[in-house]
Amino acid sequence: MQKKLIALAVAGLVAAPAFAATSNVDVYGQLDFSVNYVNGDVTGACPTNCDDSDMVTGKSNASRIGFKGSEDLGGGMKALWQVETEFLSGSNNNTATYGSLRNTFVGLGGGFGTVLMGRHDTPYKLATGKLDIFADSIGDYNAIIGAEDGVFGSSVFDLRVDQTVAYITPTFSGFHGAIAYVSLKTNEPAAADKDQDAWSVMGMYDNSPLFASVAYEVHNGMVAAGTTVDADAWKVGLGYTFGNAKIGAIYESQSEGGAAATATDHSAWWLGGQYTMGNIVLKGAYGNRDDSDVAGADDGGEMWALGVDYNLSKRTKAYIIYASTDNDTAGNTVLFGTDATNNGTGFTAGNSASIWSVGVRHSF
Repeated sequence: MQKKLIALAVAGLVAAPAFAATSNVDVYGQLDFSVNYVNGDVTGACPTNCDDSDMVTGKSNASRIGFKGSEDLGGGMKALWQVETEFLSGSNNNTATYGSLRNTFVGLGGGFGTVLMGRHDTPYKLATGKLDIFADSIGDYNAIIGAEDGVFGSSVFDLRVDQTVAYITPTFSGFHGAIAYVSLKTNEPAAADKDQDAWSVMGMYDNSPLFASVAYEVHNGMVAAGTTVDADAWKVGLGYTFGNAKIGAIYESQSEGGAAATATDHSAWWLGGQYTMGNIVLKGAYGNRDDSDVAGADDGGEMWALGVDYNLSKRTKAYIIYASTDNDTAGNTVLFGTDATNNGTGFTAGNSASIWSVGVRHSF
């Protein structure tokens, strides 16, 4: 999955020829379906949770279809738009997760950069997306990075949100940046405090063989059960390519305000690498989330993943992945697809899981 915000802007800018006066439409997407064998030390009432759970389940991994285009406005300016939706290619589950909107926006682009308005990944999320070698699979780094065992559950700092206004700078010698303002009034749980918003900013250097990024995000007036809570996070990412090998590393720190007994701070780190041999790509990653600084929290966890991709063509690959978590008593490190949604298995705090995943991904 391409998560770089600037890539979306560039794609829109070049979608139509410079002389075109009308909007061209590009259709694109991805179908990714896997069969997963899940084994977990899960506690609770069956059938949602069962001790030493074993199951085989089909899983759609962020399958999506999108439409995008641009219109030449003259003077070096273009109007940009995109509509993208996710669907469950392996499910007949007619719930809200079927057909959910992904990055969907309208904007303007030119020599000044790009301005987008609508629903979009935050700059914070996009800052390290290029490093996620297991993106949209059971080994996705969101089990550790961006995840927060707190007010809103996992991935509270790895967001795609409505009511976003974003600005992306032009690229200068590999450098670019982005900043976004988000109204959280419809993106967070309802409660008495309606003054909820967020700011997200990132800077990135992407000029092979070196990749580096830094990001910061703050949520103001986040609310849980009527109690106002502020939270912020920052992270840095580094990547390097040498020959057929790539390595990446991320460090993240999160802080959540509130009463002394509930305020939490924690850090996490992640390492990943891959090596290409012809059509075969070998991949591995490890991530660790430490305990929150609340006395007796015992809510840390770790995950690791190993995988092999076989590229059948430039747009189609088959893959096999093994991923595992090891949670402390109150830890909530959750692999992609082992939560209670999107054909998940209902794993909750303190549970650990391991998964084998065999699948095929086709991009168009």
